[in-house]
Amino acid sequence: VDALGNKENVHTELDIVDTKPPVSQKTLGDPKHACTLDEQTMYYPNMSDPTDGCYFINQSTPINITCADQEPHPVNHVKIKYKDWIVGEEEPDWTTVEGNEVTITKTEDSAHILKWYCVDELGNAENVHTEYDIVDTVPPTITITVIGPQFYNQTEQKLYIDGATKIEVNANDQQPHPVNHVTCDWDYTVTDGQKQGEGQTGLTPPFNISFPEESTHVLTIKCRDALGNEKTETRTYVVDKTPPTTTKIYGTPYVTYEGKEWINSSTTITLSVEDTGPHKSGIKETKYRVSLVDDNYCESQQACQGATGSGNWLTYTEPFTISQESCHLIEYYSIDNVNKTEPIKKQCVYVENTPPVSEKTLGE
Repeated sequence: VDALGNKENVHTELDIVDTKPPVSQKTLGDPKHACTLDEQTMYYPNMSDPTDGCYFINQSTPINITCADQEPHPVNHVKIKYKDWIVGEEEPDWTTVEGNEVTITKTEDSAHILKWYCVDELGNAENVHTEYDIVDTVPPTITITVIGPQFYNQTEQKLYIDGATKIEVNANDQQPHPVNHVTCDWDYTVTDGQKQGEGQTGLTPPFNISFPEESTHVLTIKCRDALGNEKTETRTYVVDKTPPTTTKIYGTPYVTYEGKEWINSSTTITLSVEDTGPHKSGIKETKYRVSLVDDNYCESQQACQGATGSGNWLTYTEPFTISQESCHLIEYYSIDNVNKTEPIKKQCVYVENTPPVSEKTLGE
């Protein structure tokens, strides 16, 4: 208005006052595993605690951040500011998302720092959030050790074991950023016969596996860390639980009469061995020894079973003979390549080298 009372029209302005900052909401997808305090200290030494936690994740884990302005008078038009970098690298500038939502994933296995905040059109900004993310996409390694009788047949390219043989399984999560907490499952199939045993799940390594069947076994082991990074190993084992069978064969001369047996020092004694059973690992060796015993043990093979041998066991390589006359105990057995040992067999025989003497009577 001027001195003469001339006045303009009234002006009006409506001002909506908004001093409240927007609020972000973070959703961490799967897989994830919370860090322990010791793990946080190891990967983020001399750093303050994060506002939004410390987690192990992998490169597929989604981190979703949304932003909403607050009542009673939201100006909206929010933006999300964030930065993500690896420990030891230079902190980057803020990345601006023109909108109220962003999904972040990591592209490198390492210890990451993620910071973010929301701001509205008036510059009202919330406090900065911080999350530590240790990214691990490396699966555990599986170590398989065969403990006990075993034999690898180079020709067949098969590993033979005994029913008492143990398969020791261990698994370790790998550097550079192992989440650990490894668990394993195992199971197997048999290629012949009926499966008798069962696999197991959720085992903490190390653990042992053995097979009750005499068969060819295809073993599958799966181990995973807390993030689900998984490794699978498959092995084939042939279980041989049957010992070999050894047969003794006398050459000539050889005489048997009324349960008694005779040979002389030129008679060859041959040991023939067969690896029996459906899954033959092969013959490792045949052992024998010959002992001088009392004559009564040669009266029958039943009596012979009570005889006790003496001396060292010899490894059979070729037919042998017995030079000394008298009653002898022959003991023998064979061992296959997975140490299945045949029960000792005994047989008693007279060795006689003395020719008969004739007597002539000349009559008158």
